[in-house]
Amino acid sequence: MPIPKPDSGETEEKYISRCISDVIGEYDADGQAYAVCKGEFDKEKMTAQKLFVEELKKYIKYNSR
Repeated sequence: MPIPKPDSGETEEKYISRCISDVIGEYDADGQAYAVCKGEFDKEKMTAQKLFVEELKKYIKYNSR
């Protein structure tokens, strides 16, 4: 089963709880489902932040002319 993606505006706590319940049967080691879900949440958060920074740079460059 694929790792679920965080919904827009979903808190870390709610996402990780939902994610773990979806993937818990696929991992044997204690904490492994949490680690996978936490990693996915952090990855999505960083992607959103990178996109925001890129758009902000474009805005600043355009408006500084």
